[in-house]
This record gives sequence, structure tokens and C-alpha cells, in this order.
Amino acid sequence: PRFASRLENNQLVQIPVDQVVVGDQLLVRMGEVVPVDGVLLSANATLDESALTGEPMPVTLQAGAGIRSGGVNVSAPLELRASMTAAQSTYAGIVSLAQAASQSRAPFARMADRYALALIPLTLLIAGLAWLLSGDPVRGLAVLVVATPCPLILAVPIAIMSGISRCAKRGILVKDGATLEALAEAQVLFLDKTGTLTTGHARVQSVESSGQLPREQLLYLAASLAQASPHPISAAIVEEAGKQALSLGAPEQVTEQPGAGLSGLVGGHRVTLGAHHFINANQPAQAWDAAMLRRMDYQDSSGSFIGIDGKMAGVVLFADPLRIESPNALRRLRQAGIRKVVMLTGDRLETAQMIG
Repeated sequence: PRFASRLENNQLVQIPVDQVVVGDQLLVRMGEVVPVDGVLLSANATLDESALTGEPMPVTLQAGAGIRSGGVNVSAPLELRASMTAAQSTYAGIVSLAQAASQSRAPFARMADRYALALIPLTLLIAGLAWLLSGDPVRGLAVLVVATPCPLILAVPIAIMSGISRCAKRGILVKDGATLEALAEAQVLFLDKTGTLTTGHARVQSVESSGQLPREQLLYLAASLAQASPHPISAAIVEEAGKQALSLGAPEQVTEQPGAGLSGLVGGHRVTLGAHHFINANQPAQAWDAAMLRRMDYQDSSGSFIGIDGKMAGVVLFADPLRIESPNALRRLRQAGIRKVVMLTGDRLETAQMIG
């Protein structure tokens, strides 16, 4: 982000991000990147921090929580108090790392420079001999043109800068040129699971019913209501309904409680969608609810519960599926010389084994 919205005397003033000072009160609109590290002043906020952590599920924070720059606000506009300047914030650290990498010199580049220094006097000697033996100065000039050290000097740094730049465009930060050069000789590769082997974005795994309504009707009601929210989870539910070719209804009287859920009318039914406590407010969990919560905890999955006319009706379970290109990528890595691939994850053993 190059600009930030600062609150001054109840008015918003857009300022360059490098002018933000500690203590400034800032507003971050939906879809904007958090410009600096700070403390959340709003009651709650939902952030997509996948660029920072690789975790696919949005993070819901409460007032007083610390917010890192680089996350994307996917909920209502939030207010925060800057705790660091832009130069000290998390996102600036990532940028400076990429800048330092582009300016670094790999061992091979230094070796090319040394060879270039030796090549210059050798080239002059050969050019002089060509002129002397042939008696034609054009022969000496031809040697100088062909043996210029410029390609040798320029080829390596250009290749390294191009490699680092292409990596950065794909979200890969390379520490320096020496690291990129060493990567060519790597034989063991450690991969994170979430967002690397998997898509890093929530997808509907299944729709479970408590027995009140069939699963297809639950998905219809939930997706119809979810159309009214820009939240990534809502978008995933609507996308699943589209895959099943469901013709959705128009939601009415929709209200949203950030970090909790949605409520509205769909086809004459009062539909609520969100966290368990939002659906079952002030009521103890029933046997079905408790079993589903245990299942979600065991599978290390997340879900949005569905309430119909004040009763718990079902839940939409989400998963982070395997990337389609992951198997082929691993095969190509092994062909490139990687002899062992190891997956690292904080998920439960069962989830890790399934992806592995």
C-alpha cells in the first residue's frame, strides 16, 4: 500500500504511507491491505493473512488485538491505531528482503568478474598478435569485438535478477543470489502444506444435516443468504451451489454481525449462517451439535453452522484441497534432482497423511 486513510478531527485524510506516525488512527476499508502494524480499535475485524502465513481461512480479531501490515481486510471497514511506522512494519520487512536479494551478488557472479579481469589482457594480446601476423588492423578489431567480456560480466547478474524477480511475482521470496545459486544443488526439499501443496483457499467439503432438512435444500438456503456477504467463506458456499447448478433465491432483511455470521429471510424462512454460538445463542449444544464440533476438531476442519427458523439445521464443512498441479510439480522436482521431499504441517496426523 502506498497510501493510508488517517482520521483527523472526524475527517478522513489520505496520506502517503511513509507519513504515518505511531499513534495515528487509521481506517482500512474492505478489500484494502493493512498499511502498518497497529492495534485494532473496532469491535472486531476479519483479515485474510494468507500472504503472510499461508493459512487459507480468514482470521477474526477482537478489539485490542495486534494487526500486522500485509493482511487484507475482508470485513467491514476497521479502525486501528498505528503501533509502528511503515518502515518498521511487517510488510516493509518483506519488501526490504526482496530489495536486498535483488542487489546481492552470487559467488558465480564474483567468479565471472575475476575471469573477466583476466580475459581483458589476454584479449588485447591475441588482438595484437592477429594484427601483427596478418598485417590487417581489421583482424585485431574482430578479435576485440568477438572476445568482449561484457556478456560474461552481465549474463550472471541478469540471470540472477530475472530469477529473483520471477520468484517474487509468484510470491516466493529468495534471500539473495547465493541462495538461488545453491538451490540448483539442493537434494532434499521441505514443503509447507497449507497454501503450498494445497490451494490455500477454503472450499466446501460437505454439507451435513441435523435431520430437519435434506442437504441440497440446506445448501440452497445457505448459499442464497451468503450472496449478501463478500466474506470469502460466503463466496465458497455460493461457488459450491453454482457447481451443483442450484438456482438461488434473493435474500431479504439481511443483517451481518462481523466475525459471527449472517441472518436474513430466504423463501419465507429465517436463515442464520455462521459460528456455532451465533446460531445457538444462549442455548446449550445438543447431541448433534456436540458430535459435529468433535468431528470438526478431530479433522482439524472449519465450518459454518446453519439455523432455520431458530433451530440448528446443519453445517457446511470446509477443507483446503490439494492443488491440481501439486503431483506434477513434485514429479518435475524429482526429475530436477530432488531425491527426498518432506511435508511440514501443524495439522493433525490424519489430515497430514491424507495430503501426504
